[in-house]
Amino acid sequence: MIDLTTMKYDIKMNHENGKGSMCAQDVENLYNWEADPNMFKNLHQIAGEGYQEMYGIGYRLRKTFKDLLKSLGDKDYKIRPAYGAWIENGVKGFVEGFGNTSMIIQKSNADYDIIAPYEACSFYRNEVRYNQETFAESYKYQNSSEFLAVKHRIQKRTGADFTLSNRNITALYDLCRFTSSGLNNELSPWCAIFNKEDFQVIEYEGDLRHFYRNGYGNPLNEIFGRIPLADLLESFKTAKNGKGKKLTVYFTHATMMDMVYSALGLFKDQIPLNGTFRNPERKWRSSKIAPFAANLIVTLNRFVIKQRLF
Repeated sequence: MIDLTTMKYDIKMNHENGKGSMCAQDVENLYNWEADPNMFKNLHQIAGEGYQEMYGIGYRLRKTFKDLLKSLGDKDYKIRPAYGAWIENGVKGFVEGFGNTSMIIQKSNADYDIIAPYEACSFYRNEVRYNQETFAESYKYQNSSEFLAVKHRIQKRTGADFTLSNRNITALYDLCRFTSSGLNNELSPWCAIFNKEDFQVIEYEGDLRHFYRNGYGNPLNEIFGRIPLADLLESFKTAKNGKGKKLTVYFTHATMMDMVYSALGLFKDQIPLNGTFRNPERKWRSSKIAPFAANLIVTLNRFVIKQRLF
């Protein structure tokens, strides 16, 4: 991705030479864009905006359940991240937003954890994650007329004098996504390279990868998704007996979120996603269901009916 940042100079020169179809203002905005040096230097660290998103979740959670969470003892909660520097640092944003930076954060476990069980499974790594057959539908879609039309449009729009590869298209898309601001609702100048249809097509190619690697496309994923759900059930049983914690917070990867959705039967389409047909009304959309800071909150409520506690 970093290699393509210099393409802004090519686009500027192409525009001045009458090549490309981007408007002058979009070209100028892109030419004046400067990369955040930390973006490429600290590849496995959380970005400032990501930290703010985690801060916001902690803040809103504390405000929503203020009576329950106003006086938490060390034994009343459990907070643990999955392995990964960006996840572990994101937890710090959460506890800061929660209003108590002295909260105890359990150490992540790189060997095995119920919130990322697939990481310890060599069968999953070999047969699913790193198996090229997993991405067969994605590759098929990359050769579809719809995807090839996107490549042609971007080639023409930028005036690029080299043939854009699928990896180039993905890198440009990532530059658009990763340098935009969701909190400030500001699009990156790189996004001007694409139109609405381009985004829809490229998003679907990513959905295919997530669907077969993490979701309903492989039965293993549902099994992995049941593991943290079983832990949730046990937590509720313990809490019902008066011995549980008031708050249990796990921080994990988008991969795990997809697996949990699969175990719960959420966002399941009647016809599995495939590389032949893009259903614009599909439920499985990675950008919607598993973006950074996606969260699933489950609460256990107590109530009394006719003097019986439920």
